[in-house]
Amino acid sequence: MEWFKRLSQKQVKASNAFWGDCRDESLVESIFGSVSEFARLTEEKGDNFTYGKYLIKYDPKTDIHSFWMIEQPNQPSKKQDLASLEKAVEQKAFAAGYTIKAYHGTNKSFRVMKPAFGRALWFSIDKSKIQGGTSGASGTTKILTVYLRMLKTAGWKEYDNLTEGQLISQGFDSVKLDDDYIVFHPEQVKLADPITYSKGKPIPLEQRFNPASKDMRF
Repeated sequence: MEWFKRLSQKQVKASNAFWGDCRDESLVESIFGSVSEFARLTEEKGDNFTYGKYLIKYDPKTDIHSFWMIEQPNQPSKKQDLASLEKAVEQKAFAAGYTIKAYHGTNKSFRVMKPAFGRALWFSIDKSKIQGGTSGASGTTKILTVYLRMLKTAGWKEYDNLTEGQLISQGFDSVKLDDDYIVFHPEQVKLADPITYSKGKPIPLEQRFNPASKDMRF
């Protein structure tokens, strides 16, 4: 990373922002693509190295690798940058038809959403319901913030009287049940994160919210 090489040690120290550590498997996957790729890189590069815009540091006392994001010179402050990114992501999502911002609780790390059974993928616009375990979109480890794309939405009447297969055969791609939502296809779900990553590199916004991709990051 050439701009990083040009920085002095004092500048590097001042510009680093702690991002997390190797105990967070989902973070490892978002930066490196997979846990196995991270392990391969530590074998190849040693315990302390740079990867994309991250500085990886190893603490032998705790046996933990920490990840530090290196801000490029002359970039906006983190707070300003985050606000502008969130706004740009929202605009991109809405332009692509992903107009419902919702939440999904999960105990797993994944890039493509898969239902526990059937075709139904559950979400809620009420984050507290997920935190309290009273939503079909419940999990305990982490809560994803996503945008949903819904073209033909059923309600309680259809949900109570039709099977999942009948709903889909009649052209419904989603269901609204008060604060909860169901979608039937993984392509309808995209991460609302200001930045998503592939192999440690930010995915350009123009490549995100692609209704042809099942990957939540794109």
